[in-house]
Amino acid sequence: MPILTPNSYWLIDVAACVVLQEQIEYVFLVIFTLESIIKIIAYGFVLHPYAYLRSGWNLLDFTIVVVGSVTARGDMQRAFSAS
Repeated sequence: MPILTPNSYWLIDVAACVVLQEQIEYVFLVIFTLESIIKIIAYGFVLHPYAYLRSGWNLLDFTIVVVGSVTARGDMQRAFSAS
């Protein structure tokens, strides 16, 4: 059994926080993705005057979803290639 020093105790907490942060990131990615899909279905994507991508806030949300999806896909590919 390893001896826990005060410094190693903090390292265990940091590792647990990183795992929790990654899990929360995926939850928010799913929520933002579902929101984007629902709004795209409701408003249309680009062509309508009130379309989804014609609003600056929706464009920001869509950018966050795309970047988050690319990042998550890269994380998954690295996880599967490492094992």
